[in-house]
Amino acid sequence: MNREPKGTRNIGGAEAEAIETIRGKLLSFLACHGYTSFSPTGLQGAEDVWKNLPPSVAKSAIPVMSPWGESCVLSRDNTLSAVSYLAAHFDRSELPLRISYASRIYSVPQLSKDSIEDNQIGAELFGAPAKSADAEIATLLFDMLAHLGINSPYIVFGDVSVIASILGKLPSEISAQIYSALEKRSFVEYDNIIAQNKNKIDIWQILPLNPIAFGNSPYQPYSSFAIDEIYISVF
Repeated sequence: MNREPKGTRNIGGAEAEAIETIRGKLLSFLACHGYTSFSPTGLQGAEDVWKNLPPSVAKSAIPVMSPWGESCVLSRDNTLSAVSYLAAHFDRSELPLRISYASRIYSVPQLSKDSIEDNQIGAELFGAPAKSADAEIATLLFDMLAHLGINSPYIVFGDVSVIASILGKLPSEISAQIYSALEKRSFVEYDNIIAQNKNKIDIWQILPLNPIAFGNSPYQPYSSFAIDEIYISVF
C-alpha cells in the first residue's frame, strides 16, 4: 500500500509538467539577470526561525528533530536558508549578492486548506541600498510575470516603504484615497479608485527615483533606458 502522509501531496501529470515549466522559465530568466541558483535545505534551525521571522509566521512552522538531536522545523521560509548560505560562503567585500531558488516550504495547515506544502519561488538581493534593491526586485517581478504571459497582475508588496515610493509619484488626492483603501485592506475600494482615475494617472510610473542597485545589476546601465533608469507599470 502506498499512502502519502496527511497534508502532503505527490503531483504528477499535466500539473507537475506546468509547475516544472514555470520553475524552469523563472530560474532561467533570473540566471540571465545575474541571479545564481540555490537549492535550500529541507530543515531549518528552530531558534533561527523564531528569531528572524514574524511571530505569526514562525508559529506556523512544523517542529521536527534532526537525526543529531537538533531542534528544527521543516523549511518555513527559504530566505533564511539563502542568508545562511551566503554568510557561510561569501565575504562582505563581495556584496551585493544575487540568488534565486524554487523549492517547497511547509507550514501548519490553516482553516482554508489542509495541505502543509507550498511552492516558493524567490529572488534575493543582499547588500545593496534598500531603495535600489526594492526597485530591482520589483522590476524583475513585473518582467518575470510578463515573461510568463501575465500582463495585468495585481501585486501585493509587504514592505510599506515600497508602497510609499509608488504613492509618492501620484497626485496627492489619489494617493490619499489609495492609502486609505490599503489601510482598510479593501481591494474592492482600491480597484474602484484605480478605475475611476485612470485618465488622471500615467500608466507608466517611476519606481523609485534613485540610483539602480550596483554590482552587476541587470538594470544598472543608464544607456539601457530612454528617459530614466527604471519604469514599471503599476496599474
